[in-house]
Amino acid sequence: MPRFSLISILFILACAAVVVKAFCVMTIERKEWNEKRKAHTYREYSISPLRGDILASDGRILATMMPQYDVTIDFCTYERTRKTILDDQHRRDTAYLNHKDEIVAGVHQIFPDIDTVKYNKYLDSCFYARGRGCPAFPQQVSTISYPRGQKRNRLVTYMQLCELRKLPLFKYRSSVGAHEVKVRNMPHGRLAGLTIGLFKDSARYGIEKTYDSILAGKPGRCHNEKVRNRIMSVVDQPVENGLDVMTTLDIDMQDICHQTLVDEMMRLNADSGNCILMDVTNGDVKAIVSLRKRKNGQGYEEGVNYSLCGMQMPGSVFKPCSFMVAMDDGRIKMTDGVTIQSTVHTFSPGNSIKDDHAIKGAKWQNVLQIIEGSLNTGTSIMIWNHYKDDPQAFIDGVERVGMSADLKLPLRAYHKPYVASPKDKRRHWANVWDLPRLSIGYSSQIPPINIVNFYAGIANNGKLFYPRFIKGYMKNGQMVQEFPPQVLRKQMAKPEVIAYMQDALRAVVQTGTAHGAASKYVPFSGKTGTANMRIQGIRYNNVTFVGYFPSYQPRYALIVNMQKPSPAYGNMCAHAFRIIAERIMARNQGQHNKLEMPEGSSQVPYLQAGNIMATSRSLQSLGIPFICEVQKTANNVPVWGRPQMDATQPHLMKTEATDSVVPDVTGYGLRDAVYRLESLGLRVQVKGQGTVVLQSLAAGTTIKKGTRITLTLSNERKKKNKPVAPAAPKAPAAAPSTPSAAKSAGSAV
Repeated sequence: MPRFSLISILFILACAAVVVKAFCVMTIERKEWNEKRKAHTYREYSISPLRGDILASDGRILATMMPQYDVTIDFCTYERTRKTILDDQHRRDTAYLNHKDEIVAGVHQIFPDIDTVKYNKYLDSCFYARGRGCPAFPQQVSTISYPRGQKRNRLVTYMQLCELRKLPLFKYRSSVGAHEVKVRNMPHGRLAGLTIGLFKDSARYGIEKTYDSILAGKPGRCHNEKVRNRIMSVVDQPVENGLDVMTTLDIDMQDICHQTLVDEMMRLNADSGNCILMDVTNGDVKAIVSLRKRKNGQGYEEGVNYSLCGMQMPGSVFKPCSFMVAMDDGRIKMTDGVTIQSTVHTFSPGNSIKDDHAIKGAKWQNVLQIIEGSLNTGTSIMIWNHYKDDPQAFIDGVERVGMSADLKLPLRAYHKPYVASPKDKRRHWANVWDLPRLSIGYSSQIPPINIVNFYAGIANNGKLFYPRFIKGYMKNGQMVQEFPPQVLRKQMAKPEVIAYMQDALRAVVQTGTAHGAASKYVPFSGKTGTANMRIQGIRYNNVTFVGYFPSYQPRYALIVNMQKPSPAYGNMCAHAFRIIAERIMARNQGQHNKLEMPEGSSQVPYLQAGNIMATSRSLQSLGIPFICEVQKTANNVPVWGRPQMDATQPHLMKTEATDSVVPDVTGYGLRDAVYRLESLGLRVQVKGQGTVVLQSLAAGTTIKKGTRITLTLSNERKKKNKPVAPAAPKAPAAAPSTPSAAKSAGSAV
């Protein structure tokens, strides 16, 4: 018992000592131990998340974070002891003085814009000043301007850094440092730059700004601790990287629209312009371009997203909407019309509507002819006659069919349409003034995105979608949240009204105001529009062509809009529309070939005379049946001949060829004609463009080497090989009751 009691007392005393010591540590010695903890624990800091990518509809990257490097040079050592200071400084000095010329030449080879003389002087000044942290490639040694935010030093890529590391002095990491900087990179340049947006230290605009919280992710937190003489990083809160945002943009279509719009604006000397391409089946925006002339007048650049915020009067592209509202309300039929006395109609003193398209004498025009000829007087008279007592019904109808609907786009640049109304207390409504002008696209401000969306609904047989820019969010290549297409109007108007409007828009291109821009390859439908405006005393025109293609089984809706000084008309934009439509449909040959053509049209393309072996290969790749007299030649030697059209398929006929007389090259393409004539020793001179229609030396003339022959070309094609042209649509005698009947009442391609 004495031993047991002694052991118990010792344990009790030990426990009491522990408790007392713990109490002292927590109270009396608290400050001292906190100071010791700080000596072994380093500050907390946040872990920056990796910003998500912005992707095209096919997964290609539109914007991503790329590491770049800020390179600096230290000409003075950081060593502490005398011996290491001398050794390290000697190494740095020797590497620079013995290889200075090699360093300058190597840097100039990697960056050709760096001036060797200026760079040599800059390095010498830093060397003799024993500079530390000197920028390796400052602005003053370059012949070009650095981007904003890089005025102090050029940022280099990883590949450029690897090349620099091969040079003397730069290979020493203690002498040349490279600080990693995350930079937002756009692999395709500024294509769709206004829509994608800008991120520089923070999100500025576009998708980058709207979806900043999704792209940015959530930062983590960690701190450093010293454990067994090693600094360890301890994560307190894990980082969450940003999600990728997949858009509906197609980078190839974007490139086509951008380049075509630039070319046409330069040709027409337009001040600004925009273009939107949309998939009519789901509302996906495939391409969107907004350009303006640079301040120096040389070329064009993206400045303001006119496609979304261009609050301008639409002009005549509003007329189909006016008639759609009136026909859907049952106040006007397609066979209705009005007698137009002259090109000017006066509603009240000082209030007149004028036509740009002259009409000789009094003439009766029905609805289809008014839309086809874009007649201001006919439109305003008919709308005035049926809505002058109830103008609000017409304005409500404009919103009902979707032209003035709020599209609720996620991009902050979007502005809602404005249509004058008697209910608007902010402005005075003058019925006799506002209603006639509203019917032809004035007294309203509608952005281009609303206009093209309205025409996409017509192409989709009345089903109207909200424009979609974002497909969903992705993480590690997997879709985590998807945004399906949303329907804005299940049916914009009655089916027969939509069918009537499709016939009218088709007639505009076939025989109306846009017939000069009709395509031989891709049939399209649409409407021209011109709105007059004054800016600082200068008269400007807002010209537009909007429509969809192909006319049958439409896939895409497209608007081309420009602003330029007068004179200017909407059919100017129709040429850009045609070029874009042809280029987009040519992207996918298989898709182009599967287009179902209406009954009565020719599916055989126009065939030129010339090398029938090349023609046969083209027809074979397109899957078009044909007959060719020559099956195959060695090394694809040209065989000259002419195509003849049988009842069902083309027949490629070989023509007799001799090297002693001039051949008949009329009907040839330029390439084949020049190749054949120059191979015979003739000197070819060309006038015009297109197909050869005339040659200065008659066929059968004896050839003399070096003789000059002039070929006259023309865009006019021979009628015997021209595909069957669609018949011009005519106004139906009575209103068809179904969409199918409406289509049969119109023209057939």
